Amino acid sequence: MIEAPRSIPLEWSPALKLATIFVHLLPLVCSVPESVPAWCRALVGLLCSISAIRCVLRLRRLRGAVLLPDESGALFMRGALRQRGLVLPGSHGMGPFLVLHWQPESGASAQHFVLMRDAFSAQAWRQLQVWLRWRIQTGAV
Repeated sequence: MIEAPRSIPLEWSPALKLATIFVHLLPLVCSVPESVPAWCRALVGLLCSISAIRCVLRLRRLRGAVLLPDESGALFMRGALRQRGLVLPGSHGMGPFLVLHWQPESGASAQHFVLMRDAFSAQAWRQLQVWLRWRIQTGAV
């Protein structure tokens, strides 16, 4: 039986910040053609900027958080978020990042967190991947 890691410190992820900004700049590039009215380009630019700022500010809340998984599939985020929740089946790893799907115990709607490899030490990253894979394979999630 695989034990849950005791604690996994989460650091600031520059790669995730750059990816977030890039994804928000993509609609701006697509709305550049002259065939798109100027008011529409301005509106897309404003909405993309607001969305990018909100996403980057949301990412800052994760700085300094500590993930505390346990054997029951629960995950406690200590730090700015201070939430406990259950890891849901939609969680999976894809190379350099993990998509963590979880339901807070507070009754709020399910949330997805994208966790990048550069936000963890090498050992913590491996522990989180193995723990998550084990949770999914055993059906405990």
